[in-house]
Amino acid sequence: MALFEKILKAFREIPIEVRRFSAGLYPDFVSAPDPEPLGQQVPVFMFHTVKSASFEAQLVFLQRNGYRTLTLDRFMGFLAGRHRLEGPSVLLTFDDGHKSWYDVAWPLLRKYGCHGVGFLVASSIRPIPEAGHWLSWPEVLEMERSGSMTFESHTLRHDHVFVGPERVDFFHPTYHRNPLELEAPWVDRDGRYTNRLALGTPIYRVASRYAGYPKMLDDAALRRACVEWVARRGGASFFSSPGWRRSLGAFFRMMSAAGPTHHYETPLELRERIRNDLVLGRELMSRKLGRPIRHLCFPWGVGSELAVQLSRETGYVGNFWVVHARRNTNRSGDSAFYIPRIKDDYLFRLPGNGRQPLWSILLNKLRRRAKAVHIY
Repeated sequence: MALFEKILKAFREIPIEVRRFSAGLYPDFVSAPDPEPLGQQVPVFMFHTVKSASFEAQLVFLQRNGYRTLTLDRFMGFLAGRHRLEGPSVLLTFDDGHKSWYDVAWPLLRKYGCHGVGFLVASSIRPIPEAGHWLSWPEVLEMERSGSMTFESHTLRHDHVFVGPERVDFFHPTYHRNPLELEAPWVDRDGRYTNRLALGTPIYRVASRYAGYPKMLDDAALRRACVEWVARRGGASFFSSPGWRRSLGAFFRMMSAAGPTHHYETPLELRERIRNDLVLGRELMSRKLGRPIRHLCFPWGVGSELAVQLSRETGYVGNFWVVHARRNTNRSGDSAFYIPRIKDDYLFRLPGNGRQPLWSILLNKLRRRAKAVHIY
């Protein structure tokens, strides 16, 4: 990925953050120059890939300032009004299932007597430990049995799907920006539902499966034509040319000139596919962990009223988002189906010694995104 493209992707985050701040979607302590103690509220922080130095610094900050890291049961009991906080408290959550949880996060959680909650993409967890980036079920079980971490559902697949006909990119060798390769949308290809896309696949407007939009089924013939056109021009080597987007885009426009042949799933199909993913994800995790799975974290942190309804119907008792318009923090009596979270960057905005300036945190976020090693 070219440096300019990395920088451009980094700066695209600025409007998102500005909208969140202007809409009041972050807890008060994030933007307040001199915040009050948390009192009876629990911010939930969201991690993905964990780096040793930064994560240990965060745990040291929490310990130095007297913060408790709640277990999931204790947090849910607080929301339900069964438990009152004994001091300033937070919940640490981890999304997807990166191997750094086992190698980095878990040893540090044990070292500092902290707790964490991991939300797993069930179908991606490996049967046995391997050299890749994903956790394995034996590693998950080992962490859970220690009492330092517990695990719940991040759905079966964590799918992105096409939701509109606007073409935004083509699948290319550097399309993925994180080691878990979760960004590629899921399509119906050769009788399979997959996110293993062929080079040259047109990428249309996407959204989380759980955002509640009907999936657009793209024009399979047009997709195949683009893939074959790229293959005839060298496959992966075609994308080393600086003008590849222009030439492939021209071919796409020529082939689609007759008009689109895409169509959309029906409302019933939408409901059944979300329901199926919820049920299968729970069943797989329950078999592997030997206990019921009761909590759901929406992929990409994005849900919908339909997703909340279906999660209730399929037996979940709590839903975790990223930010949510209903509330920006978590207090006793709040609904367990609209739990907002914020990125771990803002942990250093908690009241306490060593609190960092907001400008410094935002600058570090931009620097990390500009490197584009991974999207988190």
